[in-house]
Formats: sequence, C-alpha cells, structure tokens
Amino acid sequence: MLELAAEAYGINLHRSYMIGDRPTDMEAGHRAGCQLIMLNRSAMPEEPDPKGWKKLADARVSNLTEAVDLILRREAKFDKERERHDEPPS
Repeated sequence: MLELAAEAYGINLHRSYMIGDRPTDMEAGHRAGCQLIMLNRSAMPEEPDPKGWKKLADARVSNLTEAVDLILRREAKFDKERERHDEPPS
C-alpha cells in the first residue's frame, strides 16, 4: 500500500518516515524503505512482537510531538549537510 501511494503521489519512501505503535507498522515501513519511529504506548499493554520488527526502529518516542520534533531536527541536519555539499569549492 505504501508503494502504491508513493508511486501515485511521487513520494520518496527512503526520505519518508513511518511513525507507528505496532510491530506491523515497523514491518510495513521497513519493507517500504522508510525511516522508522516507534511510538511507545505506555498506557496500553505491550503487543507481542515474535518477529522482532520493533527492534528495527531508528528511534523511539513517547508521543507524536516528540516524533515531529525528531523529524524536524533530522531534516534540518540533512538540509545543512546538503547545503554544505552544494557549495562550490573556494
């Protein structure tokens, strides 16, 4: 499903983030090539993860606000690195 949406809307999945709170979210994001952010659900019982998909998360956060902050920090860092590589040598 992610690949279909990416193709239809021109989304680069390797530059995209999958934020999820279930092992199946991490599995889908991993298979699509997304960066993975696991949302910890402390108020809910832990869901079984026999295949270990949650271990693949690039980051873990407590809420969506933290996820947004993390993405903004990562993207700002990426933009600075890209700008540095785009500068002509002096």
